Amino acid sequence: MNENFELTFTFKRFEGRHAILDNELTGEIKWPIKHLPEDVNPNDKVRLKLVSDKMEEAENLLALKKTLEELVN
Repeated sequence: MNENFELTFTFKRFEGRHAILDNELTGEIKWPIKHLPEDVNPNDKVRLKLVSDKMEEAENLLALKKTLEELVN
């Protein structure tokens, strides 16, 4: 079973304290500006990713293993 899900959106514009993100599947959504990367400009693509705790733990463990391998070599 796939434990994560990701959708790509196009950043369209600002509306008040929100960024308007558009996706063909979901349409437009409002996203808090404070949670938008600082270097994003209109028409840039952004990805929203849902990750389970188990998946995040596995990703963190893999990153730790890679770091240890780099230190050893």
